[in-house]
Amino acid sequence: MGERDDPQLVVWTAGSTLPGLRAAVTAAGLAGIDVRTNHGHLIEQACLEYRLDGDIVMLPDAMIDKLAAAGKIGAGRLPLGIVPIGAALRTGRTPPDVSTLDAMKAAIDKADRIALTLAPSGDHLMEVFQCLGVLPLVEAKLVRFDTSTMVNEHMAASDDDVLGFGPASEIIAWRNRGIVYAGPLHETIQMALPYSAAILGQARNKAAAVTLLKRLDTDEARASFKDSGVV
Repeated sequence: MGERDDPQLVVWTAGSTLPGLRAAVTAAGLAGIDVRTNHGHLIEQACLEYRLDGDIVMLPDAMIDKLAAAGKIGAGRLPLGIVPIGAALRTGRTPPDVSTLDAMKAAIDKADRIALTLAPSGDHLMEVFQCLGVLPLVEAKLVRFDTSTMVNEHMAASDDDVLGFGPASEIIAWRNRGIVYAGPLHETIQMALPYSAAILGQARNKAAAVTLLKRLDTDEARASFKDSGVV
């Protein structure tokens, strides 16, 4: 496919890098960027099956590596940072201490409900809870949702003490929308994923895609990602 005449870029991003991308685009005054989002694994699958209309993808490094091995990535890749798993409660509640394993166990015991995603971060935490010996307690309080946004919506709307877990950037995006961030989990139980932006081999506006990656590699843009929880 040839390059488009117009400057518009289509950027597909997983939810964890969506807030940082939007902030960076706004801060840089960039125009003509069509930002789209979906589950990372669905973006990856669409790329592999030639079903994705886009120029750039922002995904976990493992997914970018898989796409590169399949010949789907062109010349251009930019590391964005790492997104850790964090915990949250509804605004107005005292944020729990989750910085140590004992503190997190206490927070789980105190919570009325535990909210997780059905995504890999939620599956990882279910394994963590089993290793910590608190899985039966968690299961008695557990609610799970397809996305982190749905977890956040549930916490913000609930009158109960719902302790939610998800990617830090997706929690922080709700800091003025009814959610308070409790902080990242202890390093021994973390699943902190590195993310990158990459230009697709099928990109129709490759020159503009290269320019965007250069703009995202500025101090201003990286500050926007860091403020969003991509560290």
